[in-house]
Amino acid sequence: MIGEQGGQPERRIGCFQVAEVSGRRRVTLVVTGLDRALGRHSMNRAEKALVVVALLNMFLYVPYFFLQVYRLESSVQVSPLAIFPWHFFGLGLNFVVLVATIRDLYSRPFPNPNAKLTWLLLILVTGGIGWVVYLLKHALRPRTNPAVRDE
Repeated sequence: MIGEQGGQPERRIGCFQVAEVSGRRRVTLVVTGLDRALGRHSMNRAEKALVVVALLNMFLYVPYFFLQVYRLESSVQVSPLAIFPWHFFGLGLNFVVLVATIRDLYSRPFPNPNAKLTWLLLILVTGGIGWVVYLLKHALRPRTNPAVRDE
């Protein structure tokens, strides 16, 4: 296969594209198959509804959890049933929404090729803060042009 770099040969190894550019080897991750598999549509209504429910659950559960911990420290007996069902419901709901968010992230075009990795790291490392920022900034909005390719 002839590449775009002045006729330099390129070859694909799995999901990586390897090219020689000015005597240096350049390896690029090719995610076109992933884009096709995930679709190029924005989040549908059900996914957006799950996002809203997950955010409401997060903002209501955290104070409720700390209230139960405070009651426990105040020598008030607290049943595990006061915490565990909501805890596991929120855990499952947030996992589903996280998968939908990552699907949206990798199917959304960004002008900078490193933006997807940056957002993924922010979502996973910041413990929910980066996830909320990504949801409000990108995921709940429609994509501008789904035909635009990441180059």
